[in-house]
Formats: sequence, structure tokens, C-alpha cells
Amino acid sequence: MKHIFFVISYGSIYRRVLPLLDSLKDKDILVVTPNENIYKFFWNYTDFPVLQMKVNPNLVTKSTWYKALINAIKSKIEYQKLFSNIKEANIYFFGTGSSIVLFSYIQKLHKQCAGNVRFYSSEPDKLNKQIKPTILTNWKTKIVCKIVKILLGIQVEVRRDCGISNLCIYEKFFEKNNVTSVYKEFDPSIYKKYMQDLDLKRYKVLLLLSDLVTEGRVEEKIFKHQMNKLSRCLDKNHQFEYVVKPHPNMNKLYGMMKSAPKIDSFIPSQFLMNYKWDYVIADCSASLVFPEEQNLQNVKLIELVDLLQFKDKKVQKELKDFLVKWNPDLLFPQSFDELEVMLK
Repeated sequence: MKHIFFVISYGSIYRRVLPLLDSLKDKDILVVTPNENIYKFFWNYTDFPVLQMKVNPNLVTKSTWYKALINAIKSKIEYQKLFSNIKEANIYFFGTGSSIVLFSYIQKLHKQCAGNVRFYSSEPDKLNKQIKPTILTNWKTKIVCKIVKILLGIQVEVRRDCGISNLCIYEKFFEKNNVTSVYKEFDPSIYKKYMQDLDLKRYKVLLLLSDLVTEGRVEEKIFKHQMNKLSRCLDKNHQFEYVVKPHPNMNKLYGMMKSAPKIDSFIPSQFLMNYKWDYVIADCSASLVFPEEQNLQNVKLIELVDLLQFKDKKVQKELKDFLVKWNPDLLFPQSFDELEVMLK
């Protein structure tokens, strides 16, 4: 029997996907992802067969209605090409949002195959208890959900969390497809197996940076200036050798950070946390939310969200609230002078 892993998000790879893949390494496995960078990670750092979906996985959220219809037709063709001959398969997925086309594939596979559908959660009920996303129910979102239902045959809802709206599968998806929700403990030392060729011993500071300009959250001129100030702040004390890990999907760097040493952006940040850092500095990164599982208890974790000049202060507050809920021990400097003090 084939074991098909549908991988949507980076956050699931370290804690759920790879530990489970390792436990099934002698089985017939296929990893499927809509994300080019996740594909690169599996291709470059693991031996598991991996397949990248070619169809836009978002369908409606980032396209016009005409393009959404074309994309839905393409998805049906892609499904026939990739999965129509599979008769037996256990299906695994690790998230409930963003890639709506992928969930339509899961639903079709469940109907045509003998096997089970399993959803692996990050921790029993932790996400749902701590973070309550807003469900949008205005007329525009109702139209979007109706179109998805017509085009792909799955029921979805629009959730807004940290200033970002996403199409997510509805609870009835679990009932309709007999999905079993599973929580699996994992071994934090798994990073050693996959990162053994990555030599980072000379660096004391890890910077987790993302392209907040293209995302539309900050002005380019201001962000470039702030990245220059961050670089100068680190350079003032020569003992700080730092390396930049760009966000996998928003990996453009600005100002002096363009010339800084870099780690491949497609490596999940969680795999880097177990190195012996003195400081980890991030700009709005969810990678710092499980410090107890990543040997970060003795590392200074610094978030720059309060330093950045967001266009929308409400979104900035939502992001900070999210980070504080997950990790109340994060440090939030209010100025670059305060950041310099933290680095001493």
C-alpha cells in the first residue's frame, strides 16, 4: 500500500512530517506538496520521493474568477495524471488551510482508494485553545466559498488570523472523509540526521528575516533603512558573527542584509534552532514559538516586530499578540538602542 503525504506548511515538517516519514521509511512513500521550496528541501536534504503540484493551490484567493475556473479545470487534469491509477493508499495531511486544491485531491483519493485518511496535529488541541481565528461571513467570502464548493466539491470557510485571510477546510471535511486526527510525539534531535553537513559553528547569531515589503506590510525605503541599522547594530560588536536565514516563501533581502552570509531559504528554520546560538533575532517569525522543544531555553530570542514601521498598526498588534501567546519569554526591543543593550 502507498503512503501519500500532503505537505502544505514548513511548520509541520520538523515536528510532524519527517518523524512520521522516518517511522515508515521502508514503505512505499510519496510526498506531495504545492510549495516549490518544500519540494527543494525534500529533494536536497532527504531521500524520500517528492512530487510538486503544478496547479496553483490557492484557486480563488489569489486569482480572478476566470482564472479560478481555468485553475479548477487544470486541477482535474493534474489529478487524473498523478493519482487516477492509485487503488490503495493511506493519506496523511498536516494543516487545514491555504491549499484548497490539495484538499480536493485528498477527498477524491479517499473516494477511490482503500485506505485511511489521517490528520496529524502539532499538539493535542493546543492550537485551537490558544489561537482563535476570526471566521469571516460577509457576502464576499460567502461567494468565494460557494464558488469553491461548485468548482471542487469541498466546503470551506474564510479565516482571518494575524492580519491574513485564508481559505480553510470546514469541520465537515473531517466527517465526510472519515479523517482520523492523530497526535504523535517526536524526537527533537531529528535535525541532526538531516542537517549533519551544514557547518554553522562560527556563527553566534541567527537572523530569521522575511520580505515584509512584497507582502505589503512595510514601505521598501523604510525597511531597507531599518535593515541597515540592524546590520550596523550587529557589526558594532565584532564578536557577533551572524548568518541570515531568509523566509522560504518571502526570501528577498534588503539593504546591507543582501551581502550577509546566508543559509538556504528552503531549509525549515526549526532545523537550525538546535545549534549553539547566543541570539536568534527575527522579524515576525513563528519559528520561535516552541523554544522548549528546540533547546532554546538558554538563547536570547529577540523579535523585531515593535521596531518595524507597519503600514497597518492593527496587523502589527495582531502579529505581536500571536507571538506573545505562543512564547511570552520573547524579547521585544522598542528601539535599536535597546537592541544594542540586549546584545551586550
